[in-house]
Amino acid sequence: MLSKSTQLRNEVITVSWSGFHPTTSVGQYQVEVLECTNAPTNVDQSQNECYYAQPYPDSAGGNLVQTGTTDHAGNGSATFEVRTDAQPLGQLTCDFAHPCSIVVYELDFTNPPPNALPPSAVVTPISFAATPKDCSGNGHFDLRGEGEWSSAQQMYSWAGQMCTGAQAVSVDYTATSSNLGRENWLDPSTQLDFAVTSLPATSTELSTSPHHLPYAYAPVDLNAVVVGFNVDDAITQQPITNVTLTPRLVARLMTGSHLDTFFQDPEFTALNPGHHWPVAAVPPLVRADLNADTRLFTSWMIHDANAQKLVAGNDIDGVAVTPAYLNYPYPVDDFENAAGDTFNPLTNNDFVANYAFRARPALDNVFIHPWAGGYFAVLDRPTAARFGLPLAKLVNASGAAVAPTDAALLAGYQSMSLDATGMRTPNFDATDPAAYPLVKVDYALVPLQGADYDLGNRRFVTDDAKVAHLKTMLDYLATTGQQTNDLLPGFVPMPPELVAQTQQIASRISHFNGPPPTTTTTSTSTTSTTVAANDIVSGSGCCVGGDNAGASGSSDSTSATAGSVPRGSADGPRSRGTTPPPRSAPSAPVWLPIASMTASRSGIGLIAVFGAGLAALATRLAWMMVARAIAGREPKKVITS
Repeated sequence: MLSKSTQLRNEVITVSWSGFHPTTSVGQYQVEVLECTNAPTNVDQSQNECYYAQPYPDSAGGNLVQTGTTDHAGNGSATFEVRTDAQPLGQLTCDFAHPCSIVVYELDFTNPPPNALPPSAVVTPISFAATPKDCSGNGHFDLRGEGEWSSAQQMYSWAGQMCTGAQAVSVDYTATSSNLGRENWLDPSTQLDFAVTSLPATSTELSTSPHHLPYAYAPVDLNAVVVGFNVDDAITQQPITNVTLTPRLVARLMTGSHLDTFFQDPEFTALNPGHHWPVAAVPPLVRADLNADTRLFTSWMIHDANAQKLVAGNDIDGVAVTPAYLNYPYPVDDFENAAGDTFNPLTNNDFVANYAFRARPALDNVFIHPWAGGYFAVLDRPTAARFGLPLAKLVNASGAAVAPTDAALLAGYQSMSLDATGMRTPNFDATDPAAYPLVKVDYALVPLQGADYDLGNRRFVTDDAKVAHLKTMLDYLATTGQQTNDLLPGFVPMPPELVAQTQQIASRISHFNGPPPTTTTTSTSTTSTTVAANDIVSGSGCCVGGDNAGASGSSDSTSATAGSVPRGSADGPRSRGTTPPPRSAPSAPVWLPIASMTASRSGIGLIAVFGAGLAALATRLAWMMVARAIAGREPKKVITS
């Protein structure tokens, strides 16, 4: 039996079985789980009817399960990563137009028959959700968007539904980040029709690309930034599903400060009794690219007085901060490996979630069981839900430990701050004990006039069809798209006021009125505000004209105060080749992400990048020695018959 068999995407499901032989102490009657063609005739690897690649640590890209166990009653289950054509699947084609199957059978120490399935094999069909590529037909899309990773799978799902019906609109979406989505939309030469972002455009982004259409931020979804984990009890080796973290403990993880004693931290043990914790915490799994989630997360972290003390070298429990992170200028848009090669950020949330699910450190050639080293991952709630990760409770300003449940997200939403752009950001000083502190709203940055950009003549031209397409998309996202059966796990239906805000913005999109006015940016010692000739900011702050209120403070780099989230990027739009301002922290070695991946209609590319330099190599070797020392202290796992 499968926990889910239809509308699948790259996600983790539970595969259950009954009536099998109990697994013996020597491994006889272990259970194998495979993803196969729709009607496989055998499991012979030479026939390419299934995907046989071993998972990490045996290989980097497999999803095969070979160690499922069956209890004395003949029952068992295993978690299994279902894949589509966007992930490695060998010779298989599994997508909306090509259903596949899950095959489960016993390993009884005999070879499977060459031209038939094993006698115990059970085949369960699976089918997949539609994506933008299933709607394009001739490769043309009515609208093209880019941006926030947390919204990607939901945008693909919505696009697969919007392309049918009387008012069909085909939408292409590329998952990158809020930062890149905003920057690329503001640059008309990219010909993007919308961007999805969790934070407004910075003054740097606006001044870099001053020629763009009037725009507004339309809410599209409500979710949260979370800490997922994969930690087993060191004695029982059973998964631990309840962890509580404070901003200070998070700061200890993010700065890599004595992770070998993290689980012995007095604050951690007081908040998390009743378990035998692993030897150490593995360096956290985080994103490397500039993105809004990292900005929100580090803003919340450093807003806490005890987290500030740890980073300042004055920790309440005497933990010495890693020297490279002493007085580090949080909040930031990216997790920088300032301390060497033991902290390797990954490029997007799918990698972060997959590594956490597989108990795979962001280091090559290192393997640590989750009962020897605990894994923590910073990502969005929908991605964590796809990979079945348990989520940590976070201590909010009231001192309450709150799990990111639907109710806690809605309570956190009620305390969010509303800025002049119409966007809501978390209020870290909110004292509601029921409120999760890292709720976020994702917004579609959309033009308020229907136009295309003529690259050859470098000008906007009228496109009234685009007006209809944008209105149709926003109306769908705000209404039908918010129904429970249309939202993926991890999202919460938007409250009525967010729905009304999106509908109002949709109603304002109109015919192109000529070239956008030139905008100018003015700054004072306390504010940075961009003014447009046809500014149309309403009383509720729902809509923005040529530009919007920029970053808090006199520059793009601002500290978090009074619960507000600074909107400026600490590094500026690095992706467009600008030089970031100098950090106030000590200089540190340049880090490299271990991998990069971008999802779009053309699939997902994977680039592995290895660190270079003798200093980085020395640090890597030191960490590997620590990892081997941990491995030497691992208890032996015993399978009882």
